Amino acid sequence: FSRASSAHISINSVPRGEGRKARSACVAEQGAMPEFTLANFNLLCLKADARDRLGMICQYSARIIIGLLGHAAPVSGTRLARVEELCRLIWANLSSARRTQRWCKELPVLQSIPQTLALEDPVDRALELIQKVSLAAFYIIDHIGGLKQWKVLPGGKRAGMGTIIVGLKVLLVYCAAAVAAQAKKLCSKCATREDRAKCAEATLKAVLLGLVCAHLSSVREMHDVVCGIAGVGYGSLELKGHWTSIVPAPVPPKAPKVVDAAIGDTPDEQVQKPKVR
Repeated sequence: FSRASSAHISINSVPRGEGRKARSACVAEQGAMPEFTLANFNLLCLKADARDRLGMICQYSARIIIGLLGHAAPVSGTRLARVEELCRLIWANLSSARRTQRWCKELPVLQSIPQTLALEDPVDRALELIQKVSLAAFYIIDHIGGLKQWKVLPGGKRAGMGTIIVGLKVLLVYCAAAVAAQAKKLCSKCATREDRAKCAEATLKAVLLGLVCAHLSSVREMHDVVCGIAGVGYGSLELKGHWTSIVPAPVPPKAPKVVDAAIGDTPDEQVQKPKVR
């Protein structure tokens, strides 16, 4: 452009709002981490499964504290004893609250069984069927155990806890089948690097969930700290999947900034140049 020209051009070819929308769409397509904002966190909390994973992280964080305080053996009436009591209360209440969120979650699992039966590979079909049946059975048994704890069904709290432990043992079967299915996929020569990364993450989640189930069902008791770390790790990986799937709300575009091509300032800040004779 000539310096004597008085034409006006835009300082950016794309408005700020449009650029932000394009970046948001790119983030959603690539599965990258969206920007941590209050608006995005609100979108995350709109998902029931995401709220459940947040509750799981808090629940098993309390389990870690319970395990750490167990080494200190706090005396009744001290602050440490009060903290342990509060952590146990948080654990019990969050466990009951998360149990209510599992209602009807077995329905989509049962509906997907016909698709599993249509798989061509008999090994894949068997492993997927074991996962679907055991997961649906866990949900149903967990419902029955919750109803017994709430005294809706006969049995009381102790019988309800026994039923819940049976459900956790069934869920342990689901974890074992999930690990076997993901290991088969990892050993496949046709798997790409991206598929292998997804299978490795799914395997890790199944192992962490299996550790939790083994401890809580008394199949293989470990330290409460180990159980808590496994629960927090599983919940964090699940929450990461929900977070990367967020599509941020579009930001309204702003008016483009205009500059003078000859002088380089905005119209409000233009300075009259002296005329040269």
